[in-house]
Amino acid sequence: MSSDAADILAELTVLAPGAAVDGKPQINVAGVVPTAQVRPSTVRDLEQIVGWASRRGLALAAVGGRTKLGVGNPPSRLDVVLDMTGLDAIIEYDPEDLVLTAQAGATIQKVQSVVNQDSLVLPLDPLSPDRATLGGVIACADHGPRRRQYGGVRDIVLGLKAVLPDGSLVSFGGRTLKNVAGYDVGKVLVGSLGTIGVIAEVSVRLLPLPASEELLLIGLPELDMGRRLVARILDSPLLPSSLELMSPACAALLPLDQPSSSLESSYLMFIAVEGHSADVERQVRDICVFCAELDPDSTTVHRASDIGLAPREGWAAFDDVRERALATGSGAGFRCSVPLAPLWDVARAVEEHSRGNDIAASYRMSCGTGYLEAYAAGPAADLRAFAEGVRAEAEQQGGALSVLHGWSALGKDFDAWGTRRSDYDLMRAVKQKFDPEGIMNPGRFVGGL
Repeated sequence: MSSDAADILAELTVLAPGAAVDGKPQINVAGVVPTAQVRPSTVRDLEQIVGWASRRGLALAAVGGRTKLGVGNPPSRLDVVLDMTGLDAIIEYDPEDLVLTAQAGATIQKVQSVVNQDSLVLPLDPLSPDRATLGGVIACADHGPRRRQYGGVRDIVLGLKAVLPDGSLVSFGGRTLKNVAGYDVGKVLVGSLGTIGVIAEVSVRLLPLPASEELLLIGLPELDMGRRLVARILDSPLLPSSLELMSPACAALLPLDQPSSSLESSYLMFIAVEGHSADVERQVRDICVFCAELDPDSTTVHRASDIGLAPREGWAAFDDVRERALATGSGAGFRCSVPLAPLWDVARAVEEHSRGNDIAASYRMSCGTGYLEAYAAGPAADLRAFAEGVRAEAEQQGGALSVLHGWSALGKDFDAWGTRRSDYDLMRAVKQKFDPEGIMNPGRFVGGL
């Protein structure tokens, strides 16, 4: 161990005696291993650690459930990782006002288990809810497939407390919708990937649990049939909470105990409908009619219960797909955000560029919100050509492609974010204002912020 590393560990131990300090970090951020890992158990410890790092000029990265460590570019430098899982308390819960306040390290599953007892739901549904933390989901703006009904992360966050790079604890917003003083500043932290400050505590709005819910699994022989079905639904009065489509290769990864043969080798749609039971049944009937209008002989519709799944179990199977795709040798994972109409062109580009290069690719997309995730494996040169081709299509359609996983497979000069957004100068000004020394997750975000 170098003398600098020994000094860092010694100072951390004295500075925050209640924190767990580790000189052999188990966490790396996009492949970069820090000198030390520290797990604060109080917000005060967090303030002390961040302020100390700022004075020492040490680079920090906050980490929660480790579900999104591959997002973006690797940090340009990294000295200390803040393991936020020690800050996981529920601070305040008011079911009558539909508000909950929790520390950033609380998992989504923990919060859901608390509010579900009162027939409420936290309107966030990221992948791996047993590990994904409230602070991590907000820092990465990880909406989940029900964003169409629940809204985005910024719609759900009422207020938050964050530790800025100078070690000061600041509050933005409040615990009710009426208290919005300074709320717009707090919104900057949403989706900032921890490059401005460390989220310590969050107040979120809750919603009543739906009285009834149904999950439909629809097998489609052609991608264009999915486009036509979604267009028909979006042009109707129906309000499904999610419209998700998987490519055949992606659908094949579903961990279904009793898969239906009629769903094999098909594009697979997951359509969730929530609400009063009579309304849910009406929407299900209408969607079945729309499917029959497409092609009654080749389009198959199953309720999740038809293949032995409760709706929640169906979603759990859906949630496993990303990890399964990335665990089966995929070189990289990507996310495209695109306007709704051309999203289908990006899906087609994924298929064409996988065929045009020596790439095995699969994808899933949120047809009602404009997101597509692609998982690809193959030789490094072909993988990069694939990524560049899909990015070019996404950007031509007014969207973007970013890296979710496997940046190192694409070459060190590959930018995980692509062309700088039109608001980049504003983002850079905000970064400079809050973090002039560049210690918070440096280099991870757009344009090296």
